Amino acid sequence: MKFTFAKLTALAAACALGSAHAEVPARTVTHRALMEEYTGTWCKFCPRGMAAMELMTEQYGDDFIGVSYHYNDVMTVMTESQYPSPIAGFPFAYIDRLTLADPFGGLESTGFHIDTLWEEACEVAAPADVDVELEYDETTNMLSAKALYTFAESCADADYKAEFILVENGLHGSGVYWAQKNAYTGDTSWEEWAPMEIFIKSGSSVPNLKYNDVVVYSSRMGEEELSLPGQVDAETPVKMDYEFDLSKVKNLTSNQMPMSVDLIQDVYQLRVVALLIDGKTGAVLNANQRKLVSGEVGIEEMPAPEIVRETYHDLN
Repeated sequence: MKFTFAKLTALAAACALGSAHAEVPARTVTHRALMEEYTGTWCKFCPRGMAAMELMTEQYGDDFIGVSYHYNDVMTVMTESQYPSPIAGFPFAYIDRLTLADPFGGLESTGFHIDTLWEEACEVAAPADVDVELEYDETTNMLSAKALYTFAESCADADYKAEFILVENGLHGSGVYWAQKNAYTGDTSWEEWAPMEIFIKSGSSVPNLKYNDVVVYSSRMGEEELSLPGQVDAETPVKMDYEFDLSKVKNLTSNQMPMSVDLIQDVYQLRVVALLIDGKTGAVLNANQRKLVSGEVGIEEMPAPEIVRETYHDLN
């Protein structure tokens, strides 16, 4: 399902809240809202967040942009200050870094309603389309990502940021650190939603799970912000580049989590999410993603894009 719009709203105006005179653009932009789920294997109520992410993917396919940040467990990669939003009671989620919600119920106390909240966010018009291309070098184990931002309107004093998020599906392991705590044993009130079945039928700790949508690195963990130019021209793609050294993608160790783990288990379970961010508010204005496909031939050159920054990042 895709959501398309014919005009901009005040929130996502052409100059990222910098202009009070945004006009109806010629381009129709698809806004794919970002859902960021916060979870942990130690959190017994977090299985409902895992189930919600699966339900959203089933319902919306690749148009659903959803990522999971693990906190204080074996898949944690960030310090608390590096998370994009304040830590709340687990589980929780943010939509476009604006709306705090339960990852399953949304703003409701019962039932599955996060889909309604996400659709409402998609109805907010976005200033630019986002496209993502990937190239993987098996020799160097480097993954190169390119985001192309094509704006509907020109703006001379724009304030936009870019962000690249590396996400992996199918993460798994054995032992206590990989088992998911579970509060839903025998709770038949959740039977309506198929992804909850394994938790209803399992005990208080569920081993041998595969964890999807896991954030294993983000450009926000680097020292530099990725800023788009102040001048953006309608229909002229702005290019941003980022490189991930996959050999250095590891979890964050601590007293609670002393085990160091290489988090890249299968490169062809990776995808990169590229964000367009309002530089003034920090809100996500649009997003898109690209899965790494076996045999990926490289990045296709676009006609005369503006090269803003090419950056190599050591993930240590």
